[in-house]
Amino acid sequence: MNRLSKLGCKLKFVHLQRPVNIEKQFGFSLIELMIASFLGTLLFISVTQVYLSANQTNRLQMAVVELQSFGNFALRYFTNDVKKSGWTNLKNNKDFNGVINLLRSTDGTGYNQSDRLSIHYQPDYDLDTSTQYDCAGRRRFQDEEIINDYFITDGALICNGQEIIPNVENLQILYGIDLADPRFDGLIDGYLRADQLSGKKLRIITIKLAIILSSENDVLEQSTERQYQVLDYVYSSPKDRKLRRKFERLIYLPNQLVFRD
Repeated sequence: MNRLSKLGCKLKFVHLQRPVNIEKQFGFSLIELMIASFLGTLLFISVTQVYLSANQTNRLQMAVVELQSFGNFALRYFTNDVKKSGWTNLKNNKDFNGVINLLRSTDGTGYNQSDRLSIHYQPDYDLDTSTQYDCAGRRRFQDEEIINDYFITDGALICNGQEIIPNVENLQILYGIDLADPRFDGLIDGYLRADQLSGKKLRIITIKLAIILSSENDVLEQSTERQYQVLDYVYSSPKDRKLRRKFERLIYLPNQLVFRD
């Protein structure tokens, strides 16, 4: 018993006297915490800047694609419709007055000093009458005259009261004319505004058309204001962060009727 007791006491003494590693109980120092926080903040700022830059680039690219799409559509739409101007059905005995309605076509009297273009033509007898519509989608019959009035209102291209294209800020028109001097020779003698056409015996051979489109939302980093040479007119944009593009088209008129004042 004495030996076991002594051995137990000895073992107990050894257990109590086992050294403890105090260093393992230490945490981060204040300096280490400050460095870690600083590095984390730098990493967060860098990731945020990359995200914002990528988002800004993506928004700008989407705006460019949207403007190009609307601009190309506008030019195709105008070209297809303007080329019909002056079309006359020989089977129809109804009087027809020219290619451009000069009483409705005006210069610089619309939204942002925009021009107004009014074209007219007759439905084609060779086509199904159910497909003959004006630009607002209203059905027109063979004995009727189709008149399409294009103008800008509140930043949109309107035709006969129907919105055709949004975010259009300016529309300018010039008319390529062939004067009877003393006879028509089929050559363009110059480009005139709508208010310069009356009082002359002429043929309208071509139309120069230009529009200014703007993006739907603010996509630029800073607000800017620019001036655009839109045919014979200088358009000054408002100071904002919208992206703008100019689109132009020269349209040949195959139905060159003589206009007499």
